[in-house]
Amino acid sequence: MRLTGRFGRFGGCYVPEILVPALEQLDDFATAVIEHYCEAFPDNAERLGWYFAPKVRHTLLTELGRIGRPRSDGRGGMTWNEEDVARMIEAALELAATKPTAKAGAATLRALRRPEPDSGSGLGRLAS
Repeated sequence: MRLTGRFGRFGGCYVPEILVPALEQLDDFATAVIEHYCEAFPDNAERLGWYFAPKVRHTLLTELGRIGRPRSDGRGGMTWNEEDVARMIEAALELAATKPTAKAGAATLRALRRPEPDSGSGLGRLAS
């Protein structure tokens, strides 16, 4: 899949139709995690609200969903555990502090998923 393509002034890239439900699950899960976190920790709600206002940042939410390392549930869905959610919130807070563009934010989140050269983990800096 070519992630650098652009479609006019609206941006974006081509995604095969078969992948759309999976990408929507990633986006929906990240949205739910951030909303629940904001309810539990209202002090951070304004900072994380940046993902939704003035517009929803779907690209970043999808990338945050991928930070959580989802696993297949065997029925076409995805599952996450508590460690995955903590990793996702940590990345969301880190990114919200800088409020990058969608392109820069997605690149940052993708870099967080890459393993560091001297580390055997698949998450780079977020592995702990």
